Amino acid sequence: VAPIGVWGLVVCFLCVIQCCGTLEALVECLGRDYCETNTGYLLKGVLIHMDDTNPEVQEAVCRAVEKLARLKPQVCRPCLHEVRDQHRGVAYIDRVLGQL
Repeated sequence: VAPIGVWGLVVCFLCVIQCCGTLEALVECLGRDYCETNTGYLLKGVLIHMDDTNPEVQEAVCRAVEKLARLKPQVCRPCLHEVRDQHRGVAYIDRVLGQL
């Protein structure tokens, strides 16, 4: 596999940031009765990016996770605790947990 280079990384960062904005918009449309299983799938799909080396990506993911956590704290709390020890930095995880 060829390396993606600097421009590839920039595009990757921008895609994740844009996807997080889309996820925020989706969460705003969901009700409290939204499926807990699907909430977990959404959360687990983005949590890895909260440990990204790019702080803009981390912030975008954190904002989306904060909205999801306000909607479904009972799903998000255990998932956040589960990944906390696996992340290099825990400030964003702690930020969300502090709001629950």
